[in-house]
Amino acid sequence: MPLEMIRPRISGTVRDLRGSVPATIALAGRALRGPVNQGTALWRFADFERIFGGLWADSRLGFDVRDFFHRGGAQAIVVRLYHPGGAGNSHATLDANGLLLRALTPGSWGNLLRARIDHNIVPANPSRFNLTVRDCGTGKLEIFRDLSWHPGDPRRADEVVAAMSHMVSASLPAARPHAHADLAPAASPPRVALWADNAPATSSRANVLADDGGTLEQADFTGPIDFDGKKGRYLLRDPDFFTLVHD
Repeated sequence: MPLEMIRPRISGTVRDLRGSVPATIALAGRALRGPVNQGTALWRFADFERIFGGLWADSRLGFDVRDFFHRGGAQAIVVRLYHPGGAGNSHATLDANGLLLRALTPGSWGNLLRARIDHNIVPANPSRFNLTVRDCGTGKLEIFRDLSWHPGDPRRADEVVAAMSHMVSASLPAARPHAHADLAPAASPPRVALWADNAPATSSRANVLADDGGTLEQADFTGPIDFDGKKGRYLLRDPDFFTLVHD
């Protein structure tokens, strides 16, 4: 449902609402990370911190979500909006020794992504490799084992990553990516050092950096918004169920 269809119910901020706090509220605005142009249901502020990156001085959205839950609200439907037009790119990209990766969602959060390739395949297979992706901002890891660069292989890298990753997409490489170096035995603590800038490289960092976009415009709020059944569409069909607050 386009936001323009429910604009008559828009208020300026959670703090402007009078009387009792509605059980469900929909909020749209800028956030540091998270899905764009889709409604995400939240039941506590910790959900917003985990999915959308928490409070951000350049946006009211996080503060309004926090205030809503602090005042007793039950559920918030949050739509992250992103307006291209900053000084940089919208999505960060990485070249992991020949495997090209792209952050799934826009924003500078992707600049902290790192990726590591290894060939520790049992039994050994010259067509397969392992990929580990780390979000150095949150410490979250995603591990994809036994990937292939062959187009006809059921473990082809781009399709496996597309089906399983919450952080990146991948392009199918033309050959098996080279393995990153292993840590020296004396490295400590190894789990942290693995993702540092080492020589030789033990992981790849983002080589095309992204920014957090520009100031939102009217069209960012009134343009088409995509919802699916698992992320709030059943609530947004009937505007009487909630009040919409914009950033």
